[in-house]
Amino acid sequence: MKKEWRASPNDVKEWDAWAGSYGSDADLLAVLHDDELLNTVDFKGKRVLDLGGGTGRFAGRLAAAAASVTVADYSAGMLGTAAENLKGFHNVSVKFLDMEKEAGGRGEYDIVTAISVLHH
Repeated sequence: MKKEWRASPNDVKEWDAWAGSYGSDADLLAVLHDDELLNTVDFKGKRVLDLGGGTGRFAGRLAAAAASVTVADYSAGMLGTAAENLKGFHNVSVKFLDMEKEAGGRGEYDIVTAISVLHH
């Protein structure tokens, strides 16, 4: 039997269970990356894919400038929380995507972000 290879031992069940409290428990990355990225990259009018977007924290910041933002994650729990957190934004959507198994939509986006994702 061939074992499926994954880049890390992530367990989607853990991410799903953590989704409801992730914003207050662990999502401390806003102070580390958001402002710097928002001030460095011109997101105005762009179609953005936020890979590993989790609860939608960064997507909410992007929505003010971008034409559209898609939050992609492989945790249904995180995407559910993101959908709830971002329900007031008309230009934000959520999408199930396991980036270790499938491409993220070539040609559909102008910019792809993946903040603190690859080490997982």
